[in-house]
Amino acid sequence: MVHNMAKDQTLLYDLYLTDAKDRLRYALGNRCPEPLLIIGLNPSTANQYARDQTLTRVEGFARRRARGIIMCNLYPLRCTDPDRLPKRADPTLVEGNTRCIVSLCREHAVREIWAAWGDPIEKRPYLSSCLHRLYEALGPLSIDWLKCGSTTRRGHPRHPSRLAYKHRFSPFDMNRYLSDR
Repeated sequence: MVHNMAKDQTLLYDLYLTDAKDRLRYALGNRCPEPLLIIGLNPSTANQYARDQTLTRVEGFARRRARGIIMCNLYPLRCTDPDRLPKRADPTLVEGNTRCIVSLCREHAVREIWAAWGDPIEKRPYLSSCLHRLYEALGPLSIDWLKCGSTTRRGHPRHPSRLAYKHRFSPFDMNRYLSDR
């Protein structure tokens, strides 16, 4: 993983973990004590200099709860449309992503994770497998999981772009959620 920096641009996020070609994004956020870590589905276009729609919404909600954010995803491949994700996961990417998220949680004393992937988690079977693996790896850290607003009709935590700002955070029972999948 590399930390990309370009000249003559305003840095929005001081934490940016990607690959050399910027086709993957493992993490994007701010280095601060106890940030709110968000788990989405997969990264889109945001980088350390520019927000996308999701990051704009995430920040609007997160300001109520934490001084900073770290945006991560179940699968680190950049893709603007979840329907275009590969049919099969690259196990190396899954393993690296899991290690990265666990490491960030330890390094930044993360106490809460916002589950924010929405119904598109059903688009690829491996996305649920990635979540199971991540949850297991995070188990020893005693992190509280949150959702914002109600779950979808299918029982998934809502994606930030599908939420009105009136919604609030509440506990999300990951054990129950995962036992249903």
